[in-house]
Formats: sequence, structure tokens, C-alpha cells
Amino acid sequence: MHLFGCEFGPDNAIESLVPSPDFIVSRTLAGEVESRYSNDEWDMSAYHPHRKRSVLYFTSTGGKELLPIRIVEEMKWIVYLQIWRREGPPLAVGTIMTSTMPALRRLAAQAIESNQSIASILGSKPQLQEFILKASQTMRSNVIALIEMLGILGTQVTGFQVIQDARSLADKTRTTRSTEEHQQHPPLPTRLYSRLISFLLNEIAEFEPIADQLLKIAVDCSKDALLGRSYETQHKVAKRLGIPFRKRDMRPVVSDLFETSGIKDFCDSRDIRFVKDISNFLTEMQHVCKLLILIYSGQRNEEAENLPFNCLEEVAYRGTNHFHLYGISTKFDGTQKHVIQRWVTSPEGARAVQVAQKISMAIFSTLDKFPDVKRRDHDAPPLFASPTYFSFIGIENGSKKTVAPAGLDLCRMTSLLERMKLEIAEDDLKELENIDMHRAWRNEEAFAVGNLWNLTSHQLRRSLALYCTSSGLVSLPSLRQQLKHINSAMSVYYARGSLYATSIIGEDEYHFGKVYQNTQPESEAISYITNVLLSDEKLFGGHGTFAERRKVPTNGSCAVTLQDYKNTIKLFRRGELAYQETPLGGCTETQQCDRRAMRSIVACIDCRKAVVRASKVDQVIALQGILVSKLNVNSVTWRMEMEDLKVLKKYRADIEERMDS
Repeated sequence: MHLFGCEFGPDNAIESLVPSPDFIVSRTLAGEVESRYSNDEWDMSAYHPHRKRSVLYFTSTGGKELLPIRIVEEMKWIVYLQIWRREGPPLAVGTIMTSTMPALRRLAAQAIESNQSIASILGSKPQLQEFILKASQTMRSNVIALIEMLGILGTQVTGFQVIQDARSLADKTRTTRSTEEHQQHPPLPTRLYSRLISFLLNEIAEFEPIADQLLKIAVDCSKDALLGRSYETQHKVAKRLGIPFRKRDMRPVVSDLFETSGIKDFCDSRDIRFVKDISNFLTEMQHVCKLLILIYSGQRNEEAENLPFNCLEEVAYRGTNHFHLYGISTKFDGTQKHVIQRWVTSPEGARAVQVAQKISMAIFSTLDKFPDVKRRDHDAPPLFASPTYFSFIGIENGSKKTVAPAGLDLCRMTSLLERMKLEIAEDDLKELENIDMHRAWRNEEAFAVGNLWNLTSHQLRRSLALYCTSSGLVSLPSLRQQLKHINSAMSVYYARGSLYATSIIGEDEYHFGKVYQNTQPESEAISYITNVLLSDEKLFGGHGTFAERRKVPTNGSCAVTLQDYKNTIKLFRRGELAYQETPLGGCTETQQCDRRAMRSIVACIDCRKAVVRASKVDQVIALQGILVSKLNVNSVTWRMEMEDLKVLKKYRADIEERMDS
């Protein structure tokens, strides 16, 4: 059996032998030779579980300057050892791409800077300490894993010696910066979160009316190498292709195509002026769709990026239609195993999938062979097909037998990020301090007021878990409205004790359902600390009065000690305390409430678990007055609601007396 468990795998290693230059590193899906050991680029795309383009580049650390041959050969040898000679099952290609290669490139950069070899750095404590001081936590972990692998192989196999206590050396060398690196991914403040969601939904809404016209132009220009190009370009292309070309053979330029289709204003607003700009714009729209899917599903970045085209499923449950996203994850235990995964999403998430499908359908129509879009297995076409298949910038796609997913890297979408305008304000910083009051947010440059928020995909996962598990944390009505569908769906599917949660999550400990469940105590605790312990407003009700006595005033406002913070989190995690927002304030009942179900809203007034705010009582009185005024005074309903209004007003008067005393 070949390496990676594939019949089209590379050559197998021979014990104790350095590979020859002709050693086959990789093959294509058809079994043809793709890369050899002597090549400076190893194309491993055929072995990626989702056929994502995966090329190992050995000649550069990311800049324009080429690496010395000696460094290139060292990098090849170490990668060869990790793939062919390490003990245990083969590493996933994605792991080599995202862990091994970045570590080697960083080591190569230091080797050049210090006029050393990579091997000498890995075998020298002073050199490795210097590396650790400069590297991030992730980079340190990658290099330590590499050193440990080489140490297990031994010098007789590797040809050089590495230090044996790399992990303990790293622990001793860690700087205070490590503390920052271990901080949780920050959730987006609610204002920025709401702005991001509104922006993305607006992008979808503006694209949908013109999508068919723009995609038709894209397909037509892909199939006709002259169409849409400038007259000068048409001349050059016709000459290169040997096509007879006269003035009457001129094709319309792209601006004329936009004008004829009625989408010129839209294209001008998005700076789409040339054929190649269409591809760039569609890539941007794929990013928009992916971000919405992440926001409304809680998927990890790679899970969303590798969704199959036919991933959307509508299901009826408890009399309501819900949306599932269906995907394939890959696990390794010596061979590849493809595991079915499902995630809950909302109508907004489903809408993003449908827009992405429309873009990919246009891309599929340019291929020599139209893929089977109904498939849901490992070889299904991707939801996010690469727009490079349009071949607008001269990239040839060969026989186009398989469809690669687009490489959606948010960091490259500078124009999109700028248009989001996620500028950090003072209120955003205060909200972060309420969520984690013992993190020095103001000392971190990334969160300085006036800076643009550094958006990452994992922040969306944490934000969704945090805000959806406790509505008391979501302070903006617009954000509550946006999260309403996904919140109710997740409560049904991912709630603790739900049999359906077990079936949909399965054994995947990293599934968002587990994140959602595990975040509930933390989210409720933060909501309780923010709305109760740190509230500057005087609290009433059974638990509110108790909490009021525990408040620690500091400079005119309330504060929470680190010990109180930790103890409160523990109480919530142990299930000894709970918190939910109510119309009158909050509820700390840890069991199912048996009062609100049988009585009206005034049931909270005399409950020992209630937290009551005077401002909330005023709001309820105003709304209750409006309700009573619209009812028939001779009806039973009017008498019931009027009685509640009287109770509320009497309670408000009692509060006033207690505040004055």
C-alpha cells in the first residue's frame, strides 16, 4: 500500500537510504508523476483530503529573495524525514502545509541571518533560545514537535543531532508575551458584531439582483478569449491564438457588456472595470458567503472552506423547518477516514450557501466536464469553486477533471476589510473589559481605540457561542434580532440533555455543538457579573437585594475582585448559580421556572431568585399601560392586565420609598 493510503501515492522509502534526485514525491490523480525529490516545489494537491492546491515551496521564506541551495536541501531532507521516515501514521498534507513548512521557513530565515544551518540551530541551546524568544506560541509548538520527531529518529537516520530537552527549554525561555498568547480569542464587541453582520447581509442583498447578469458575462468571457477585453488586448490574443481578426471581428468591451445588461452602475460602484476584476469580485463575494456561514453555523474556517456543493439540507423538527449544513471531515489513523458532520444554521446562513452555489454553478459551466453537483461524498465538487477556472488572467486549468476549492484567505481581502469599517470605539473597549475584566485590553495595541478590528474566523466562532448561549450578553436590539433564528435553532439542537444533540455532534469534541454547550456557563457568568455585580443601578428583588449587599464600590462605580470573579465562574460551571435576562431584570433560578408559566409577568416581583431593576419596571409599566389602553374595558383580559398594571405601579412606588430611605 502506498503512502497516504492512496493507490496513486509517491514512492515508498527504502531504509537507511537518502532518496535519489529522481525519487517520486507525488503523483497526479491519474497516477502520472507530479513532483520528484530534485524539484524545488512539491505538489501534494492529490493527497489533500479535499484536493485543495497544496504545494510545498522550498526556495523562499515568503519574500522575493531565493534561499541558498544548502538551506533548500536541508528543508527537503527534513520534510522527507517527516513524511517518509517518522513513526506512526502519515501526517495530513494540511498539517505539513500549515505547521511544518512555516516552521522550516522561519528556521531558514534565522539560519541565513546568523550564517548557520537549520541543523545547527536545532542542535544548539543558545540558537534555539534565540529562536524561541522571537517566535509565537504556535511557531514554538511546531518547531518543538519537529525537534522531537527528529530526536526519535536519531542521528543515524537524520545525519545531525538535535537537543533532547527542547520542550523544557521552551518553557524556561517563555517571555511574558506568552501570557498574552494564551488568552482566549476575543469575541467581537456587540456593536462591531452587529455592524459586521449587517454589512455582510447587505453585500448579499446588493449582489443577488445582478448576480445572473454578471455571472453570464463571466461565463461568456471565459469561453471567448476575446470577449470583454480591450481592443488592443483582443488584437494580441487573436494573434497569439492564430485567429483571423479584422475590425468587424471586434467583440464588445466589458463596460459595453455591463451597460447592455443594466449592471454598469453596480460594477462601477465595486470598481469592476476589466474582465479580470470580475474574478476578483466573485472571490470577494465568496468570502462574504463564507463569513456568513461561519457566523451562522459556528464552523471552523477549514470546515466552511471545504463544504461540498450540495451541503444544504432543510429539515422539519418540532413543527418548524430548520437548516443543516452537511460536510465531510477527514481523520487519520494510518489511512484516511471521512466522517460525516452536520451543523445547524439559520435562513441567513442558508441564503449565503445559495449565493455561493450560484457562483460555483457558473464556474462549473466553464469546465470540460460538468461535475455531479448532487454528490455528498468525499469527491463531491466544492461549494466554493476557485474563480481561477474562468481563466481571466491566463491561468490554464489543464483537463479540468477535478474542481479545486478556492483559497479563501481573509487577510488578502484588504478592500473588503476596509469597507467593513470595524473601527474600535471606547464603548467597544469597555465591553471587552466587562467580558474579561482582568485582561489588560488597553495595553494591547491591537485593541487601541481608533484601530480597525483585526477580524479572524475563530473570533466568529467564539462570538456566536458567547452571545447565543446567553441573551443577557447581547446589548443591541438589532443584534438580538439578527441572532434570533440561529439562537432558537441551537437551543433545540445543542442543548444539554438533548438526544438530538448527541446524534448531530457525534464524537467530535471540536464540533461547535460542544463549544456551544461548554460556553453556556461562562456566558451566563459573564452576563451575571456584568448585569448584577457590576451594575451601577440599585437592584431589588430577592436575589437583587442579596447581590446589592455584596457590591464593592470603587470611585463611584462597582468593581469585582479577581477572587469573586473566579468564584462566580466556578458556581456557574458547577450549576449552583444561573442567570437569564427577564423583562424586569434577571432570574437566577437553576431549575426550570414554575412561576412564569402559570402567572403573569408580575410573578417575578416576589420571587427570591429575581433580580429587579427600577428602570426595567418603568419600561414594563409603560408597555403594560399601552396594552391595557387597547383592550376592551368590559373584557376579562382587560381586568387581568389592569390588575397586573396596578401591582407593577404599587411595586414601583415601594421601590421609590426604599431608594429615598
